[in-house]
Amino acid sequence: MANLSRLTFVVTLLALATIPTYADEPPSPQQLVEQLAAKSYRQREWAAQQLRNLGKAALPFLQDGLTSTNPEQRARCEELLATLKQSPADIELALFLHDGQIRNPKLLPGWERFAKVVGSGPAERVLFASICPTISPLLQAIDKNPAEAVNLFRTRCTNVQQEIFRNGGFNGFHAGVQTNEIAALLFVAGDERLKLEQHASYMFTFFYQEPVRNQLLATAPGKRLFDQFLSVNAAKEPNVLQQAVNLCKQFNFNDTIDRVLVPAGKELLKRTAEGKIPAHSIQSVFTAAQQLNLPETKEVALKLLGNPRLDTLSKAMALGAIGRFGDKSNVKDLLPLLADKTRIAAGSINNISYTTEVRDVALFTLIRLTGQQFNDYQFAYIKSIPNFNPEHVYPTLCGFSTDAERNAALTRFQRWLDENHKK
Repeated sequence: MANLSRLTFVVTLLALATIPTYADEPPSPQQLVEQLAAKSYRQREWAAQQLRNLGKAALPFLQDGLTSTNPEQRARCEELLATLKQSPADIELALFLHDGQIRNPKLLPGWERFAKVVGSGPAERVLFASICPTISPLLQAIDKNPAEAVNLFRTRCTNVQQEIFRNGGFNGFHAGVQTNEIAALLFVAGDERLKLEQHASYMFTFFYQEPVRNQLLATAPGKRLFDQFLSVNAAKEPNVLQQAVNLCKQFNFNDTIDRVLVPAGKELLKRTAEGKIPAHSIQSVFTAAQQLNLPETKEVALKLLGNPRLDTLSKAMALGAIGRFGDKSNVKDLLPLLADKTRIAAGSINNISYTTEVRDVALFTLIRLTGQQFNDYQFAYIKSIPNFNPEHVYPTLCGFSTDAERNAALTRFQRWLDENHKK
């Protein structure tokens, strides 16, 4: 036992002898860099640790060490330069990617919510690491001033769009903008504290682009970010819902439609019936609701038609919804509108001019509900596009080229009504 103690003591003395000592003052950074070329491994390790402790003050001396003829010294200088140039957040992120542990949550804001929404596996950690530089200032802004954070979000979206088009449009996507920047904006836009409202529509600029679709939305983590974004914003902003329905149908995101968009559509219909949706957005609500095939759309439309202050465009959209989901029992609800001469729109289709009044849309809807042939009436749209689908006819297009054709159509319908609805 005594021999073992003496051996340990000798080994310790030998080890300490390899570490340089400085009687008067600590070694200078230059001396420490020189020690990186020492023959003893422990001496080189000790010098490297001292340089790490110096932090960024050691950078110029390490830079000089890159010119050394000693390969070991050059390699250690390169390694230390890379380490010391990193910010604390960079170091935290590197360690996080290595073992998935968060040591300082303040350096990696948003991880807790990201893990809850997207997941915490290796693929999810890689995605989070890629978006950290972008989301950090945005999340800090949300914490301090949510209203100002909206402006910051808008500015960032605009800058990304400009960067994309500076590099040749979306064909030059990889030249300037990476999908991780879009993922970062998507994550921030899915934060319930950020009241984006109509500004959430900025995101749809990116979704149709091939790199975003194939490298982000096609992955499980990216798709979860997308679904979270819609779950927060689709039920708040009709235009977002309408754009989301179009995109999800095109991409065959049927699970998103069922889980996220159908509930959002029902919520917006409820708010529409309660008069909480502005007139200019009712069009988007009805369009999306019909695309989602929500039968409750009819009752909401009938309720709106009972409002004498309803604007003409909303009235036209309500009539279109009744044409989609209604039946013959609703004929009596629409007959009074055949006297409404309020103009809705005017234009031309395939060089055929037309004007559309409320009574025209009511007539078009009644013809559909009663199962008559549209070709028996002289709607301008039908004259220009004979083989049409009534579900694809926008209500404002249901007009006539002349008053004579309009009056003839109304007379024809009245005759049909007299013949088929005798008391």
